[in-house]
Amino acid sequence: MNKLKHYRNAINATQKDVGDIVGVSQSSIDRYESGIRKLNTSKAWEMVNALNRLGSSCSFTDVFPDPLECVPHAVNQSNDKQDNSVLDNPKSASVA
Repeated sequence: MNKLKHYRNAINATQKDVGDIVGVSQSSIDRYESGIRKLNTSKAWEMVNALNRLGSSCSFTDVFPDPLECVPHAVNQSNDKQDNSVLDNPKSASVA
């Protein structure tokens, strides 16, 4: 998910303000912010540059964080306790 709305609100800019600079309608900005409409890389850079022209000081990765870094890592509780019985007692290991 992007942070367009967060950075736009932080500088008290309207969707129309950003849209006028980028060259899209207010409703397009709304759809970008809500994730209904996806941005290509070029348009995403235009959005970041527009926010900065309006008074923000954000980077591309501030507004568009890496989606892989945003997902919490799933932890399997059963993997927390490793079975070390073979490591603790090598003689108990069976060889097939």
